[in-house]
Order: sequence, then C-alpha cells, then structure tokens
Amino acid sequence: STAVVAGVLPPAFEVLAPADADLAPRPDVWLALRLDFAQGQRVIAPFRVVGRLAPGATLTDAQRDVAALTADFRARFPVKNTADVHVVVAPLRDDVVAASRPTLVALVAAVTLVMLVACANVAGLIIARADRRTREIAVRAALGGSRSQVVGFLVAESLLLVTAAAIVGLAVAAAALDLVRSHGPAQVPRLATAALDPLVVAVAVVTAALSALLVGLVPALKATRVSLAETLRRSGRAGAAGRHPLRLGLVAGEVALSFVLLVAAGLMVRSLVVMQQADPGFDPEGVYAFALPQALADAPDARGARVRALRERLSALPGVLSVSAASALPLDGETFTGPYGPLEGAARPELMRQAEHRFVEPGFFHTLRTPVVAGREFVDSDTTARVVVIDTTLAETLFPGQSAVGRQMLIPRVQGAAQPEPFEIVGVVRAQAGEDVVHAGRETVYLPAAFVGWNRVTQWVVRTGRAAASLAGPVRAQVAAFDPALALGDERPLVTLVDAAFAPTRFVLALLSAFGTLALGLTAVGLYGVLATAVAERTVEIGVRVALGADRRGVFALILRQGLALAGIGLAAGAALSVALSGVLRATIVGVAPGDPLALAGVTALFVLVVVAACLAPAWRAARVDPAVALRAGG
Repeated sequence: STAVVAGVLPPAFEVLAPADADLAPRPDVWLALRLDFAQGQRVIAPFRVVGRLAPGATLTDAQRDVAALTADFRARFPVKNTADVHVVVAPLRDDVVAASRPTLVALVAAVTLVMLVACANVAGLIIARADRRTREIAVRAALGGSRSQVVGFLVAESLLLVTAAAIVGLAVAAAALDLVRSHGPAQVPRLATAALDPLVVAVAVVTAALSALLVGLVPALKATRVSLAETLRRSGRAGAAGRHPLRLGLVAGEVALSFVLLVAAGLMVRSLVVMQQADPGFDPEGVYAFALPQALADAPDARGARVRALRERLSALPGVLSVSAASALPLDGETFTGPYGPLEGAARPELMRQAEHRFVEPGFFHTLRTPVVAGREFVDSDTTARVVVIDTTLAETLFPGQSAVGRQMLIPRVQGAAQPEPFEIVGVVRAQAGEDVVHAGRETVYLPAAFVGWNRVTQWVVRTGRAAASLAGPVRAQVAAFDPALALGDERPLVTLVDAAFAPTRFVLALLSAFGTLALGLTAVGLYGVLATAVAERTVEIGVRVALGADRRGVFALILRQGLALAGIGLAAGAALSVALSGVLRATIVGVAPGDPLALAGVTALFVLVVVAACLAPAWRAARVDPAVALRAGG
C-alpha cells in the first residue's frame, strides 16, 4: 500500500519514554493510529497515552478529570472495578526517569557518603598536622599575625589541597565516563549522551570549594584557640592529636559511613545471587530472537499460512531444534492486558478480572523450555478452536487447589463484540518472569495466534543446540529468501533479555563496590593514622609502663582495644544509619530485605578484619618500644 508523507521531523527529534515502553527513540517512519472508537472496547489496554496540559491547567486538574473518567469506567465496566483500575497522571519527565530514579538516588547517596568519608579523613589529617604545628602557629601570632590571617593561611592550604584533588578527580571522571556509558543499564535515560558539561564541572568546583572550607576551617579555628605562653613553654614534641575528640569522632564517622556503603554493596551482591539462582520460567540459552512486521499478508488466512510456511523454513536450518512466535517475550516489557473470569462471570460481571494476554504459535513453550505443568500446549489444529493455556499464577487465582485442565473460563474476543465467551483450558504452564527474573509477572492467559488473525505475532524465537548468535546469518538469509520485503528487527540472543534484567543490579553493585572499597581504604588509613599518632605521643608513657614491668602483650592489647573500641562505636552508628537509609536501598535490591542477616554478617566480618589489620601495625610498634630510648626522648 502507499502512503502520503504529511510532514518531516528535524533530524535531532527524539522520543523520550520509559525503558519498559519498548519505543524506538528515533523511528524512521511515523504512521497515524486509526481506531474505531465507536466499535472499540474499553477493556483492553495496549496503548500509552501522552497529553499536553491546556493553558492554565495544572497537573491536579488533569488528575481530577482522569480520576472522574476512571471512576465512570469502574462503574460501567465491572472488570475495571474488579481489577481496581486507576490512572495516575504524571509529568512525562518524571515518568521517563521513574525506573532509573532509585538507581540514581542510590548512586548520589553513595557518592555523597564517599565524599564525606574523604572529607573526614582529610580533616583528621589536618587536625593532626595543625597540632604538630601548634608552636609554629604560636610564633606567627607572637610576631603579629592576627587570628584571621592564621585561619586564612590554614584554609588556603586546605583549598590548595582540595583544588589539586578536584583536578585529579575530574580527570578520573572523564576517563571513567566511557566505561559508565558502555556498561550502564538501559533504564537510565540518555546515559549515552552523558558528558562533563560546564554544569557538571561547575558543580564539581563548588563542591570542592565547600569541601575545602569543611575540612580546613574547623581545624584552623581549633589551632588558633591555644594559649600563646603555654604553647611557647612546651617543647613542641608532645600533643594530643591522636586522642583529640574531634579527630576520634571523625574516624568513628568514617567507619559508620563506610559501613553503610559496604552494607549496600553486600545487599546488591545478595540481590545478584538471588537473581542468578531464580527460575525465570524459561531457558534463554541457545535461543535466537528477532521481530518481523505485523502483517505478513493482507488476508488473515493467508497470514496464518505464511507464518506456518516461515516456521517450516526456519525449522529446516541446520542445528535448529524448534521455532515459534508470539506477541511478546518474557522480560521484554511488552504488555497487553485483557479481561478474564470464571463461567459465572457471564451473569456476575463483578467476578471478571484483568490479566496479561499473549498470543502464541504452537511450540512456543517447547522452544522456550517453559515447563508445561498440566495438560498440553497449542498444536496446529487449535487454529480455530476456542482453547487457551494459562500460567500457574492464573490457575491458582481462578481455580485454587483444583486442576484447571479441561475447565472453562470466559474471555471476550479482542475483535468484535465485547461479550465474553467460554474457552477451554487445555494446559497450564509455569509462570514466566515479569519485571525482573525473581518475581513472576501478573497472571497470564495464552491464546492461539489465530485469535487475532496472526497480526500481533511479531516476536520469533529459534532454538539451536549451538551458540544462539550463530543463527544470525542463516536466519537473515532464510527470511530474505522467503520474502525479500520483510525486514528483521530486534535481532539478539534471548539471553540478552536476562542480561538486561541483571544490568541495573550489576551496575549499582559495581559502583557501590568501588565506592565502598575506596571508603573502606580511607577509613583504614584514618584509623591507622589516629593509632599511629597516639602511639607516637604516648611513647614515653608506654616506655614507663614497660620499665615498671608491664607485659608487652598487654601494651599490644591496649592499643588494639583502643582501635577496636573506636571502630565499634562507628559500626554501631553505621548499623543505625543503614536502618535509617533502608528506604533508599529497598528500591534497588531484588529478592532480599534491607536487613538481610547474611549480608550484614558478611560485611561486619569483612569490616572487623580490615579494622584489625589497620590496628596491628601501631599496636606492634607500641609493643616494641624500648624503655631506655623512650625515657631519653621524654627527658
């Protein structure tokens, strides 16, 4: 058929839609949607609706109008009321990022925690350095330096340090951006266009400046609050940096923040393990999938013959075990809901419900290796029969505790009158995965492809005993030989759908693991610094203890207990903070609870090992103090 070109869009025009909308962002051709609203049903929901608010209208006004419309639907169509159908009006921008918002929020929170850990670490080092420079600062004050000048000098040092770090950070970010773009999940909209634009650089510069003030101002103010005479009388070798309350608090804070990050990473690990162990209801290995246009022929009967003919040609390919087609594949995001109900629903329409409707060719479940729990799957003779296959979720909903095979259920025809008709259930199959590989989708009824004249059966699956990708060339050649006008789309091994379901979890896990490891390393450095400084300051005290008969193992245990006590406070605070932030984690983890005991136990054990490792060197050094050397140094 021919069509008139009504308009031409600019080259840069792009459709922004949620990832599960399965819409091409830049289609080559747009076709007008023609619907017969007079004959159309109000119980089928295959379309997405987009609208623009009228001038002066608000989102609240639109939601009120749509709520009134859906209330009328529920009143006039019992199936809508039974299914508790409501329509929520949302800004398109919010809808586009809805699927990726939990991931982005979790990552922003992780970045913030790492920044705070780094700031605490640097602030602790500056406090220690300022304590060691107390005499220098006192001399500056004695020579006429005002407090503001001294504070400005110390803050300027911090600013210089943070500026250098920001430059290095931007360089690392630029280098890592390609990695993030190539491995990021498809659910994050416009990730491929992410770049270090001027706004990002400006935010980084402002953050660096604020960090400089955060890590430099407090230590500077503390360093200038000293007694000039007392400082000049001191030798300058002894201080309290290692036991300074602020520095101890900063290290405890580092432990708490790092623990939160590692708990989040541990929960993502548990999510990934649960997902890998889950049964999605089908076996994607060795299956090659592709899409064909809706109309293989004009007449419905001719379409059916053409589908069967193409199935036979593809089945004859070397290495092909089975071939089938359907209106949608598991995990592909394609949805088509319709009503169903028990036979009593004809007289009591309030018993009707809504389920996912999928149209499949014979051999579909065999090709996907979806177990047939009871009965059988479709055969070619079912073309004109009113038979259906349902999944275990629907069977349990409709016939709890009973066998569904041989029973009848009501389904309205998609085309023609909306009055439901009885269909015989010939088989029950295991429920296939829904939005993720862990949880089954909503109840699903499978109908023969002839039910809609084969025009919705567009997704083809070919199983082989070899690698699925090896079928790409042979399938293209066979389809081209069958009809050169047919254009294949969405060609891919079916396992890519499962990989796409894993992608958000793997992406967040990789980044949280990297951030958590970095934070843990900084925490270990901070804890080591505090204990090493404490040992250096207490060298004389330790020497006296040893000289008076103290056991060296007791000295070792003394320093180790100090480090473990400090870490214990941080771990307790981190556990409380993890509970407080469980809402942020809940939206990103799959199959586990935020308080998963296995994840918490594993992270706690790892943290204790790292803390002990950070404490060992200072404790060992304290235990090896020579009393004579220590007493001479103190004298």
